[in-house]
Formats: sequence, C-alpha cells, structure tokens
Amino acid sequence: MEYADGHTFWHHINLQVELNGQVFEWTETTELYKDKLLIGGRDDKYLKFRDGKMNFNLAKEEKDISCNPPETEKGDFIIDKGINYNPQILVANDIIREDVDSKTPIEFIKEDADLMWYTLEDKDLYEDLTIGEKVIVKMKTFKEDGEKVGYISQSDPPQANASKVIRCDK
Repeated sequence: MEYADGHTFWHHINLQVELNGQVFEWTETTELYKDKLLIGGRDDKYLKFRDGKMNFNLAKEEKDISCNPPETEKGDFIIDKGINYNPQILVANDIIREDVDSKTPIEFIKEDADLMWYTLEDKDLYEDLTIGEKVIVKMKTFKEDGEKVGYISQSDPPQANASKVIRCDK
C-alpha cells in the first residue's frame, strides 16, 4: 500500500497472467474513486478492458437515427480525440454547441457531464472527424439470449466500441 498525499492510497497488486500460452508477471495499482475502481499499470496493454468491463442490456432497440438539423444547438459533440492502442473519440452527450468551444474535456469531467470514449475501427474516419463536430454514435452490439447487448468499460469516462458514426455537421 502506498500513501500518495497522506490520505489517499493505492493498492499495489502483483499479477501472474497467461496470454496466448505465455506467462507474464505484471504490477498494477488500484484506487477507489467516486465509487469506481480505477486500475493503473504500464505492463498490460489489455488493462483498459479489465477496468470494470460489464455486460448490460440496452434499454431499447436501435431505430433509424437521424440528426437534427446541424444548426440545432443541443446534441452530442466530439470534445476530444486520441489514440490509445486504437483511435478513440470522446463524445459529450446532450450539450449545447457553445460549450464545445468554451470548455475543456477536464471541465466536462469535473461537471459530471455524460461522456463516452468510443473506439473506432476506421482510422480514415478518425482522421477526418474533428473536435467540435456534432455526431450520433451507435455502440457495437450483439445478440445474447435474444437481447441486444454491448460492452462498456466502466472507466471514467466510460469506453465502448462504435459500430457507426453519423456525422450531423456534414
């Protein structure tokens, strides 16, 4: 156990992991933050998939989703981009366009905005998307026991795989 500032502490965990028949020894640190388990480490490139990944039922079937007119002020906007093994976009849901230009991703996080990192398979699309662009992102789903389900990594902000990105500003 390591105390970082006198009252916050990290648990150090040593893991013996088998990956594709090879055994590795990795070290991770964990902390509870806002009732979520944060897992940190440098060794395991699959760490983000174990950081609270869960299976959940989607509330409703996806229907044809179309964008409101691009000039509509409220919607889902890309507020950040990055490559974490794969290209990702950070989308803030149900915000006004003005906030995209005036706030940083950290400010959205501090305000507990509804955010989601989406992993994209299409690197050309990733390159073409811009911060501030209004989008609708469909999460990748599959059928399990007759219901549509998907995986969300409960990191902060959470992460999911995108199956489709609808561009509202184009």
